Amino acid sequence: MITNIAINNLLKKDELGRLSEPGGLELRKLKKSVKWYGRFRKDGELIQVCLGNYPDVTIAGARAKLAQVKQAKQEGPADVSVRRAFELWIAKKSQEVESWQPIEKRVKRHIVSKLGGVAMSDLTAPMLIKAWEPLEKAKKYETIKRLCRYVRETSSFMVNTGRVENIHSLGSIFDNYPASKVRHRPTIPPAALTDFFYEFYEKKVSYGLAYDLLRASFYTLLRQQEVTRMKWDWIKDGIIEVPAEIMKMRRPHRVPVTTQMERLLAEIPQLNEYVFASPYRLNQGLPAHKETLNKSLIKLGFKDILCAHGIRAIGSTYLAQQGVERSVREACLAHLTGTSTELAYQNYDYINERKSVMQGWCDFVEECSKKAQQKLKNNPA
Repeated sequence: MITNIAINNLLKKDELGRLSEPGGLELRKLKKSVKWYGRFRKDGELIQVCLGNYPDVTIAGARAKLAQVKQAKQEGPADVSVRRAFELWIAKKSQEVESWQPIEKRVKRHIVSKLGGVAMSDLTAPMLIKAWEPLEKAKKYETIKRLCRYVRETSSFMVNTGRVENIHSLGSIFDNYPASKVRHRPTIPPAALTDFFYEFYEKKVSYGLAYDLLRASFYTLLRQQEVTRMKWDWIKDGIIEVPAEIMKMRRPHRVPVTTQMERLLAEIPQLNEYVFASPYRLNQGLPAHKETLNKSLIKLGFKDILCAHGIRAIGSTYLAQQGVERSVREACLAHLTGTSTELAYQNYDYINERKSVMQGWCDFVEECSKKAQQKLKNNPA
């Protein structure tokens, strides 16, 4: 049990600390104050409430307040905690997007770890702004912007599904911060592709897996998570059939196998079910990591010149320059265009049109590569 003697001993110490007793009553010595808190579970959810400052609230007063809070919680509707709210939202998000794990990591680190026990209906903007002070000091405004979006979506999800009746206004928290500068991923125009290949070949490195991924990225215009997780049984009758669960937008996507991609596939040994098997995890039967190509490009000195995703931008620009119809061009990149109603009725993926378009693009890439190799041959270092 918490006693006045124990409190005096706690206050005499220089370091921070806390006292607790059965039933969930806690006294916490913080940097600038000493506060009473109540912690208990209801329907499996951890509830945490501040009961006031010490010595304004006595031991008896804190116990009485905690009892009142518990009674109110038992009589009223269950309050969903911040932790539970985000668990439910992330479970929903994982069904919508492929790369949901980084979202879960940010939420746990910057929201749940600090405010997880707070009832969602009690969550306020000042609480979140206080929790994100380390991010603000580090000027990580892009991370804060993402967190604000997660909070907004989770709040709407909780209200729309009837899990929480009233939530404080949390939709404009980012207005408290400076607008983050837009940083585009590094890429190059199609006209500079020969120069890129020249600089790439000039490195005279053992290309290996990274080079295979580089070529496959050009020949398919897929995202890295889609390239690295490509399986041999996806390739049928000159088509790579990427399942919906792998695609970013959760829609299946077909890629024509061009002559260049066909030659590349013939070079690669079938070590396991994945086309681009991880050489470090062969015994586990795992694919290459989605950051393999990016890390290789950075190591070779292309950090601010070209990233893996920038290859898609080169392809998009080239196809636009060739006058390819927008719908076909966007289909090559697995982009969804049109209103939600149009998308609901649009099931044609332009696969026949894309065969010639992608072949023309791959011919251009191969031509740039050959020019670079010839230039290097004529101008040896």
